[in-house]
Parts: sequence; C-alpha cells; structure tokens
Amino acid sequence: VGALFGPAAGGILYDSLGYALTFVIPSALACAIGLLFITVDAPPRQAHPSPLGERLAPFLKTPASFMAITFIVVVGAATYGILEPYMPVYMYGAFAATPTMVGLAFGAMSLLSIVSQPLVGTLYDARGGRPLIAAGFIGSALVIAVSVLMPSFLLTASVFSLLGITMGFALTPMLPLMSDLFS
Repeated sequence: VGALFGPAAGGILYDSLGYALTFVIPSALACAIGLLFITVDAPPRQAHPSPLGERLAPFLKTPASFMAITFIVVVGAATYGILEPYMPVYMYGAFAATPTMVGLAFGAMSLLSIVSQPLVGTLYDARGGRPLIAAGFIGSALVIAVSVLMPSFLLTASVFSLLGITMGFALTPMLPLMSDLFS
C-alpha cells in the first residue's frame, strides 16, 4: 500500500508544497518510523507452525502492536515512494541531469539495495529485525536530507544511491518479521 501511495503523495507534495518539503517530509517520516519501531512490542517468535487461529491470537490480544507494525510498514514504504516522482525533477532542475543520468542514479540505488539484502538477511537471522529496521529508517532520514545538500550531481547521486542500502536495512526484514509474527 505504501509503495503505491508514496509516488502519488510525492507528486502532490511537490505540486502543493514545493521541493523543500518534498525532502523534509519523507526524511522526518523515515526518522520517526525508525524511532517508533524501536518501541513496538512484537509477539514472541514461535518455533513450530500452528493453526491460523493460534497465529492470529497474539494480534487479537494485542491489536495495538499489530496496528503499529502495519502502520510502520505502510508509512515506511510510502516514505521511499514519495521521492520517486520528485527526485528526477530535483536532479534536472538543480543539475540539468539528463534522463540517463537520473536513470544511472536510480540504478546505483537499486544495485546497492540488491547487494545489501543478503547481508541484511544474515544480520536478521543473527540479531532480529528491530535494530536493522530502526537503523535503516534513521539512516534513510539522513541520506534523504544530506542528498539535497550536495553541490553537484555526482555527489547528490552518490549520496542518494546509499538509500539502496538504508532501504535494504529498513525493508528487507519486514517480510520475515511479518512472517514470524504470523507463524
């Protein structure tokens, strides 16, 4: 839902509030979500699969935790989606970046995300998701904020591409975490 909502929200933010808040809002959201995730209590992980009713019981008993985790997942995904429609506009306006240059910047971000995901998976198995997700969102907040302070396209694209790593830390553990919660 967040990945679908984010790009539209980014376009609306840009059209309504201008470019500055298009970066400030997702940066603030990423930081808030990272900090919020530290405070969410998740039901303990079960060693053996159980019937659906037993898997849903912790959420029915603690709907606030389930809703908080669901909110974090949706808003977290939307945070990244907000940047998708605007970052190319920003890169073009600030640096006269061509579509090829913008595509390479997004490609670098995707490559770093792909490379980071196996590492994040290994860390998730060893440490659990909470510290990884929090670090990913807080790191994303920093990357988003710093990327628009860079004086050149190369520096902007380099910093922006780090979002691939921070996104990997924030979003890669989400699916196994949700799976753990329902198993």
